[in-house]
Order: sequence, then structure tokens, then C-alpha cells
Amino acid sequence: AGEKVLLIDGDLRKPMVHRIFGVEAEAGLSRYLSNGAEAPRQVPSGIANLTLLPCGPIPDNPPELLAERKLAALVEWAGQSYTRIIVDCPPVFPVSDALLWARHAHGVLLVVAAGRARVAAVQRASHRLKDSFATVMGVALNMARREAFQDYGYGYGYGYGYGQARVKPAVPAGVAKQSN
Repeated sequence: AGEKVLLIDGDLRKPMVHRIFGVEAEAGLSRYLSNGAEAPRQVPSGIANLTLLPCGPIPDNPPELLAERKLAALVEWAGQSYTRIIVDCPPVFPVSDALLWARHAHGVLLVVAAGRARVAAVQRASHRLKDSFATVMGVALNMARREAFQDYGYGYGYGYGYGQARVKPAVPAGVAKQSN
């Protein structure tokens, strides 16, 4: 849609964005949060209107780096330059990093691994996000095998018409129906 998008690798424990896009990971979020620089160093993604903010070096103290004021400053900075900001976060359990990010987000999309996540765990994660005042916008099913959806179909219809309605004649009283 022509919007400028920033994809932040907010997983300071097992970052993946730099691997997926094949970019340098040295500069990035952790350096910005630990040094308090004016603006983090972004990396082009190779896709029009998409810029990356990789994790940077994995820190020893992720929750401390995700302190309230540092994240607020980052989100404010990003909002001045980008239309959309997407943060790839670690799982909701067992660490609290995703909850720290969620406080600064307009909405959270809970990503669930098909065939791996249990319904009870997804419900607990959703409740944990809501309890921390995050707005859960929906759930995305990830890692689903295409074969699982081959027999799935969906359809709908709408119709209208003019003319006389066809009415099935009623069986006169006293006449028994015959069964075939």
C-alpha cells in the first residue's frame, strides 16, 4: 500500500529477523537500548518500503534493556518516520519480554504454531496479554502444512428473483400418503 514499515527484531534472546533477511545483525536494537543513541541504525530489507531494525548483539539482561522509558523513546522515534511498526517478539511464556513490548503497541497479533501449540497454552497466553492491558487483535496460525487444508472449502451465495412462487399442493384431508 506504499506505507513505510519498520520491522523490529524485539526478540533479544533468539533473534531471527537478520537470518531471514540475510542482513548484518551487529548494529541494532540492543546497541540502541544499551547505549541510548539518538536513533538506532536501520538496515534496508531489499523489499520496497520495508526497513529492518535487527536485534544486534544478544545482551545478558534483556528485561533491563526493555525498560519502560527506553522502549517508549524507541516507539516515539519510529512513529515519526514510519507508518507501521511491527515487532517480532519472543513467546509470551516463559519470559516477560513480549508483555513489555505489548505495553507500547496499539495491538498484538498472537502467532500460534500449528500442530505444536496446545489450546490451553494459547488461551493462557491470550489471558496473560489481556491481563497486562495489551489489545489482542487476533491470532495467526503459523507453520501450517498445506495438506491440512486441501479438503477445506468455503462458499456462499446470494440470490433473488421475480415471478410466482411454486407451491407444492397439499395432500387432501383423509388421503393417506403413499411411501415408495
